[in-house]
Parts: sequence; C-alpha cells; structure tokens
Amino acid sequence: MSNLIVADVAVRQDDQGRFCLNDLHRAAGGERRHEPNRFLRLDTSSQLIEELFNSPDVGNEIPLASKAGRYGGTFVVKELVYAYAMWISPAFHLKVIRAYDELQTQGVAFSERTVEKVESGELEEDEVVMKALSILQSKVERLEHERDGMAKTIGQSSQSLTRVARLLPGVNSTKIKSDLKRLGYLWRTAGFKGTYRVYTEYRDIYFTEKHTEDGRQVDIHVTPEGKALLGRLYEEGKLTMKVSYMAA
Repeated sequence: MSNLIVADVAVRQDDQGRFCLNDLHRAAGGERRHEPNRFLRLDTSSQLIEELFNSPDVGNEIPLASKAGRYGGTFVVKELVYAYAMWISPAFHLKVIRAYDELQTQGVAFSERTVEKVESGELEEDEVVMKALSILQSKVERLEHERDGMAKTIGQSSQSLTRVARLLPGVNSTKIKSDLKRLGYLWRTAGFKGTYRVYTEYRDIYFTEKHTEDGRQVDIHVTPEGKALLGRLYEEGKLTMKVSYMAA
C-alpha cells in the first residue's frame, strides 16, 4: 500500500486503506485547536459519519476506527480526511487534495516542497526513494507488531464471546454479536429478545454454543481459531468501536 505524504509527514494507512488523522494533525502543525477529537465531536462531523455508515456505496467498510498503542491512532476514510483538512484551513485542504491526487497517479506522494528540493538539487532523488522504502518498512513492522500483540491479548483458551470482545481495545462488546451477524457468522431467532446462534458451517470451528441446563439460553464461546478471526476483524476495522474511544 502506498503512503500519502503531506508537508513532509507520512500519513499512515491501516489494512482497510483508511488514513490516520493523528498524522494529518502533525502535518497541519499540531496545534491543540486542530486535534482530531475536537473535529470528530462537531455535529457536522457526526452527521457526515452517519451518512457514510448509511451509504450503499460503503458496503461493509467502516468509515472510522481507532487503535491503541504505539502504532495506534484514529483512521478514517478519504471523505473524512477532506472534511478534516477543510476544517483546519482552505490552504491545508488544498495541500491534502494535491497530495492525494499525486498518490493516485504515482503511488507514493511527496509534498510540493520535497519535489522542489529534488528539482533544485537540494535533495538527491535516491534519498527520496530511500525515504519511501523506509516508510514501507515501518508499515510492515507496525503490522507485525499489531499481529503479535493481538495474539498475546486474546490468548488461546476458550472464553465467552463477550469476554473476548472486552479484551480488544476500544471494541464495543455490546455490539459484538450484531457485528458477527452482519458479517455472516451468527444468526438470530425471531422475536424481540431473539437468541443469537452460530451458523452450522462456523459452529465448533470459530464459535461453540453452550446451553443452560434448562436449554432456554445459549451462550456463545470462542475457539482459538475464532479468536484469531476476531483479531483479524479487529485489525481490519470491521468491529464496532466505542464512541468515546474513537474520539480520543
């Protein structure tokens, strides 16, 4: 995946291609009044996010996701990148548009200032290429770190679905069953208080069903393979996050 470079700052992307608002904040100068959480709390931002969630063009893509840790941040889709840049200033908005257009046409986008330095001889072209390779290597290391950390976090023993969800930083554990229903792993019986069940093809592979003695309640547990699946869904941004976590 190519990197967006704005004002000589590499803007990271997650596995879904979303861009890191924290990096854009640094590219814009890092002023406190421009912090991403202030932008995301605006009514206009909330309305845009809601529209993106409801857009038929989005499909299963989640427009906003947050990750904790050293390599974490708030990652958003292109539409929110543009909205955030415009909120900061028209000048920064223009910089982001030009950098994104460059990214689409040439793969790795550098700021106009960097290009000017190469053309004037102030920077060697080889130096710029090495910088691009360094960015890509950093991304590989980040993804490996997240993968290894996720495996340690959720462990290997069998646990209930809700408990496993609570171990994933920022995940809204109350929405985990509806998320898995939306993704096609669970289904729900009829009625206002319908019970979630595991589809046959995934039962005892990713998830198991444990019944109470009277047989009226079903508790879903996660197998080791299921924990690996949840880890992937988490990294891909397909699980619902807590609103407070996304705005942090």
